[in-house]
Amino acid sequence: MIPLLVYQISQPIYIVVRPSIVMIRVEERNTQEQVAHGTGFFVGNETIMTAFHVVDFAKDCRFVAVSYDSGEKEVAVLDTNPSADLALVQFHKSWWRKWNRWRFRSNYFLRLAESGFLFPGSPVFAVGHLDGEDEPQAMLGIAGGFAKPEGWKETKGKILTPSSHTRASFRGFGSLPGTSGGPVVDIAGNVVSVVSHGTPGSGQLSGPTLLELRTFLHQNRRHI
Repeated sequence: MIPLLVYQISQPIYIVVRPSIVMIRVEERNTQEQVAHGTGFFVGNETIMTAFHVVDFAKDCRFVAVSYDSGEKEVAVLDTNPSADLALVQFHKSWWRKWNRWRFRSNYFLRLAESGFLFPGSPVFAVGHLDGEDEPQAMLGIAGGFAKPEGWKETKGKILTPSSHTRASFRGFGSLPGTSGGPVVDIAGNVVSVVSHGTPGSGQLSGPTLLELRTFLHQNRRHI
């Protein structure tokens, strides 16, 4: 009964989010041998958001984005925020015009959630290419609020508000290899965080806060 319920909850989210998800392959430039992989998602016409550690490789590596219809093109790093573990990668404009430009209309871009609040216990979904599979998966977890080593601030009962150097925390997930850089979305399919770091065997996951996502995108708004 529980697996069926999880499927019924996650399937609508998957349908909404799927077209915007891409796999990001890290390859040696000379041999084109894959050395790592992660996940990303479209936030603009030519721009994909992912985790910084997905693209934190030597200059002799290249990054290839693989779309939902198996099209693939090389992308370049546009900007990074290592402290928040965020990165933006972008297609060359001439490549974009040639590569299925009509497929990624604005309704395929993921939107940030409107509210900066997280209610602990609310359902969330981490979406990504688990273990490098061609088809991404939507995995159900629950919001844990904001984790902060120095302690967190609580207002109005159980609503946790972000402050400096906080991390959005989630729990209930299994191992998520290959999903780094994928979106964490709410039940409406809006982005609340990005898959960043997990604690092996604990089901715990942390990522940048919504405020960090919004600030990072705003700083790069002229490129998106």
